[in-house]
Amino acid sequence: VACANVANLLLARAAARRKEFAVRAALGASRLRLVRQMLIESLLLSIAGGVLGFFFASWTVLLLSRVAHETVPRMNGVQLSGRVLIFNIAVSLFTGLLFGVIPALRSSQTNLQDTLKDSSSTTTDIGGKRLRGTLVVAEVAFSVALLVGAGLLVKSLVLLLSTDNGFDPNGVLTMELKFSRSRGRDEAELSRLLHQVLQAAQAQPGVQSATLSAALPGIPDGWQTDISAEGYRWEKKGEIINVDWSIVTPDYFETMKIPILRGRTFTRDEDERAQPVVVVDENLARRFWPNEEAVGKHIGYDSPTWHEIVGVVPAVRAFGSEAQPLIRIYTPMGRLPQRNAVLSIRSSTSDAKALTAGIANAVRQIDKDLPIAEVATFADILARESSTRRFNAMLFSIFAALALVLAVTGVYGVLAYSVSQRTHEVGIRMALGAGRRDVLRLFMGQGMRLVLCGIVIGLGGAFVLTRLMSSLLFGVSTTDAATFVVVAVGLILVGVFACYLPARRATRVDPLIALRYE
Repeated sequence: VACANVANLLLARAAARRKEFAVRAALGASRLRLVRQMLIESLLLSIAGGVLGFFFASWTVLLLSRVAHETVPRMNGVQLSGRVLIFNIAVSLFTGLLFGVIPALRSSQTNLQDTLKDSSSTTTDIGGKRLRGTLVVAEVAFSVALLVGAGLLVKSLVLLLSTDNGFDPNGVLTMELKFSRSRGRDEAELSRLLHQVLQAAQAQPGVQSATLSAALPGIPDGWQTDISAEGYRWEKKGEIINVDWSIVTPDYFETMKIPILRGRTFTRDEDERAQPVVVVDENLARRFWPNEEAVGKHIGYDSPTWHEIVGVVPAVRAFGSEAQPLIRIYTPMGRLPQRNAVLSIRSSTSDAKALTAGIANAVRQIDKDLPIAEVATFADILARESSTRRFNAMLFSIFAALALVLAVTGVYGVLAYSVSQRTHEVGIRMALGAGRRDVLRLFMGQGMRLVLCGIVIGLGGAFVLTRLMSSLLFGVSTTDAATFVVVAVGLILVGVFACYLPARRATRVDPLIALRYE
């Protein structure tokens, strides 16, 4: 888009200097010399722009590494790529050469007599006007494609962050506890230590509830098992079903605000004695007992013992995934105490991080050698999970905004140049009775034709290209009609503004001054 804009400026500049080059040629300048002069001028502009671009790119990479180092993996190691730099230098020089040589060749082929006899300070250049118009259409089309892409990503991000995943991460502080295997603790001692840690955390001021679990809800953890259901008639003999498996303490559902739909959670006694009970989600209940009450039924997993279902909870969706959640079961941690457990604390205040020091001290009083890692709020952890989408949306939006500014500049520049070239014509039209509204309509129509052509082409290109973005989107189709309509309407409004300013200037032309303009 930037190169098209530069090309437009170079073409307009060359068109305005056609009489100058005719004079130079008449005074003896050869065609080679004229071409060489224009190429040197355009290459100097390209090189100057490339140098400024290099410093701007260096500053931008530094800024991005500071802004996104916590959300984008290995962002601190990002540096300017030599290949990318060479590519951009080549594009800059190519633009300077191409759009320096085209007007140079056109100017050097000018009929000197016709050009010098022309009484106006400028000369007619129909081919140049068409080329400049084509470049403006291309700029608008590229801007539309980028804006559609940015719109899809932003809408996707908004839907992702507003989706109900079946739990509430706000106000929850989390930390990982890693009990060393080298200490030789058996399961009974490990279970006792875990219970002491949980009690100490729950006793801290500002703590509403606390729980221990093998993993956090909504984040894929790889814990799965095969289950069978008592009394269920399988279609195939020996058939089993694979489910997600969560190992938690009784306060898990209260801490994560996962409501108990039917039945209850575990009791302390069941957790400590590891009695064969289980809480299941509504997907399991619907799968095996669609027209019956699941509470009181039994399922088998990980052992020949049947486990009684004591409660049913809603299905928990994996954060950032559109896939339907697998069936999930919840079992007491007392039955399978974890050496690597996640301690989650729901704060009764707005600042969950303020609990960090008190909880850490309480844990160290129980075991001063117990490592505490990954202390963070649950909301921050989920924000990191969506960091790639955030970063993509931010970059796309920045690129789209820059492209839009360049496209608007291009439309404005072409129309402003046209107004300056046609000042004499405007004076004649107004002298013959044309009103200011007629002049405004003339130039607005000229500019908006370019804008509308660019929008139509851009929407067609976006319809094809956005299909490559499907892996980056959440809950949004690559051909989302609302996004396409909003971008099109927005571009039309911006185009009207870009066309109105130079068109309004044309309406203020004084016919007497305009007739003497050249």
